[in-house]
Amino acid sequence: MRRSSILLLLCLILAAAACGPASKATAYSYDGDTEYTVADRSLILKDIPASDPEETVILEFLYTIQGEFDKKKEILADIEPHSISIDNEKENFDNGIYIKSCTVHQIDTLTPEQYEEPKSEDGSDNPLYYYGIGDEIEQYQLTDYTVVHVKFSWDYSEKMLEMGPQWGPGEHERSFLVGKTKSDKNYKIYSFGIM
Repeated sequence: MRRSSILLLLCLILAAAACGPASKATAYSYDGDTEYTVADRSLILKDIPASDPEETVILEFLYTIQGEFDKKKEILADIEPHSISIDNEKENFDNGIYIKSCTVHQIDTLTPEQYEEPKSEDGSDNPLYYYGIGDEIEQYQLTDYTVVHVKFSWDYSEKMLEMGPQWGPGEHERSFLVGKTKSDKNYKIYSFGIM
């Protein structure tokens, strides 16, 4: 009887230890570089990601600079507009038409209050408002999602400048809808929002 009590006590202690702090999820920590250079292209991070969704957005910038379009496909949702965009971007890249340098000045995960309200408290337009987000969440059947906002600046290759890019060189802001569906293991970018 005494042995069974001791064994029961040991089993309870081991079970409690298994449910303790060691089983909790580990905190996110960015372990990438803050400066990347490939040939004549560069990416500088003046702010680093604080979560997996933010890192997914940083990888989008990195893979663009590196010309790693297969890797870029892995972090973008598998939808036709993204496939077309990546194919076009790769063709342009191969022809010397690309982003030459990019600096990420700030990256933040927005709260729903920041991106759901079209107007600010003072009645002015909310620059962080993400138009149509509810429709996109439903359309893509996202089970986990967030909006990541980035302030960045970029410059282009000479060939791209000659062609007159849609968005000129300089500072810009963009919000990304980053999420997962039931079948996604990792976060993916589902929408690039509006610049």
